[in-house]
Amino acid sequence: MAWAEVDRVQIRMYLGASSMWLQSDSRLESAITNSQAVSDGGTRPDNSTELAMRGVIGSLQIVDKQLVALANQQGATAVSTTKLDAAREGARLKGEGRMWVHRLARFLDTFPYADIYGAAPSRATGYPNWPGSGHNPYSG
Repeated sequence: MAWAEVDRVQIRMYLGASSMWLQSDSRLESAITNSQAVSDGGTRPDNSTELAMRGVIGSLQIVDKQLVALANQQGATAVSTTKLDAAREGARLKGEGRMWVHRLARFLDTFPYADIYGAAPSRATGYPNWPGSGHNPYSG
């Protein structure tokens, strides 16, 4: 099964990318297409890569749901007889989310465009690997 636009939206969102400038920087879209099976217009012999990516996206969606559920408990220090450290759990979940984002990025041979689980950096001081930044992460 090929990536539908709704799937591409999810990939872009988790990588911190936008669809606004696809015409000027189509590398991410090309990488997404290439991750598909040859029979779906990609370059992979079968859909193993796409299925693995869908698993990572599913894990990211679980993290997001857990963060939303945790947000509803902010300010609580105990639930029944169980103590709750919402800030620590939130940090742990965001760290887990970042791990999954980086795994998704590796399938596409890229880096996250922005940290979606943290405070958004400005474009001037953001990730040095931002497309068009001129920074090659492989050059040392």
